[in-house]
Amino acid sequence: MTRNTRQRAVVVDETGWVVLGEADVPKLVPGKILVKVVTAAQNPADWKTVTLGKKTGATVGCDFAGIVEEIGPDVPEGVRTVGERVAGFVLSATGNNGSFSEYVVAPAQAVVHIPSTWSFEDAAQLGIAPFTAAQTLFLTLRLPTPLAPAPSPIPLLISGGSSSVGLYAIQLARLSGLRVLATASPKNFDLVKSYGVDEVYDYHDPEAGKKINRSTGGHLKEALDCIAERGTQALISDALSDDGGIVAIINSCESPRAGVKVIFSTIATFLGEPIELPFPATPTADDIEQGKKYRKDVVRASGLWENQAESSFDPPEWTCERTRRVEARERWKGQCAENNVSDFRYTRQDESRKAATMNLLSSESYVGPGSFSFQHRM
Repeated sequence: MTRNTRQRAVVVDETGWVVLGEADVPKLVPGKILVKVVTAAQNPADWKTVTLGKKTGATVGCDFAGIVEEIGPDVPEGVRTVGERVAGFVLSATGNNGSFSEYVVAPAQAVVHIPSTWSFEDAAQLGIAPFTAAQTLFLTLRLPTPLAPAPSPIPLLISGGSSSVGLYAIQLARLSGLRVLATASPKNFDLVKSYGVDEVYDYHDPEAGKKINRSTGGHLKEALDCIAERGTQALISDALSDDGGIVAIINSCESPRAGVKVIFSTIATFLGEPIELPFPATPTADDIEQGKKYRKDVVRASGLWENQAESSFDPPEWTCERTRRVEARERWKGQCAENNVSDFRYTRQDESRKAATMNLLSSESYVGPGSFSFQHRM
């Protein structure tokens, strides 16, 4: 098949800003597939990699949904098929393989099969957020999974419960039999509660950490920090037991006190390649093997449904403008978007949709060999 070697894409210009331009179509290599992007989704990783890297000519965007156009060498038979609808993520602003483009190349076993009941707009959310939630809970914190739930509730604190990662983490933690405590803004309390959190606290409250400590009887040992900014580590430090504990974090950060072990996690290691942005990380054999186990087994038992979404986008022109706006807003605020949803259409699911999703995720026809499967939002 003859295909153009150049494509329209949102790229980083000489000033470190984003523009609509052109980029090479990424080269198809062994073990990967070429996907024609239909819809992309946006999250903080997009603008963070742009501002941190300022790599001229790099293509922006992580999350995508599209159609398999070509299968590379060494992809096991039956894992992917040409014409299949898939969703996943790539590394933004590191080269010519970003999702705000016409084509991406992704590991064949690191994408999600999109069921017929899902639109591309819904599926574009099946990227960084759900996989980060699973990685931090099950691989970093080594907490019980939905396949082997905790026999008695283990307390878990999720800082930034109304963020995209936080909402997925709440769902997974509940399915794993954990007692889930979260922080959020009061305006998002109802949202967080609707996802099954046991207790929610106002992160603006200077006493929030101590209140959580009292509520857990001083026995809190595990926490997930989805924000890692604006004093979240101090709050978590107050909430943890006197002996300390383990904090999974998505930004590089120092331990707030003795006895508290902070472990930086990046879902990019699931792709099996070393990265430099947003922080240097090299995948270990355990990262890759545990990721495969998670994709094939844990998610099969997880009845996740879509998080909320504001509006997805299709045209690269719109994507470029929205990325500029989000980056400018976050620079001005000096913080991450709390919900990761400020650029997508809101689509709340009803209970019947949630039930249908749970049935879908437990079916062999949906969770194929080597695939992982979430149902998302963003």
